[in-house]
Amino acid sequence: MQRVAGELLALAPGALSPTLSLRRLGLDSLGAMRLGNRVREALRVEAPAPLFLEDRSVAALALALAELAAQGRGRVASAGELAAAMEEEGL
Repeated sequence: MQRVAGELLALAPGALSPTLSLRRLGLDSLGAMRLGNRVREALRVEAPAPLFLEDRSVAALALALAELAAQGRGRVASAGELAAAMEEEGL
């Protein structure tokens, strides 16, 4: 997630801290849509575009996505499981 968000915001690799707000870093509606598409393709998680436009950090967004993934699978997913899935998919 951190890498993809950094790419969409045209930041150098590793320049995006997981505690920074994507919105404050310049994520706009088009970027949010692109990020949402990448998440949907890679993780099979349907996340509404407004989720990406809220003033959330990368870490908070990952947690929200973990909750959505868990709801879709009928179980509670840990943030670690989501992080592993994101890493595996290159997010």
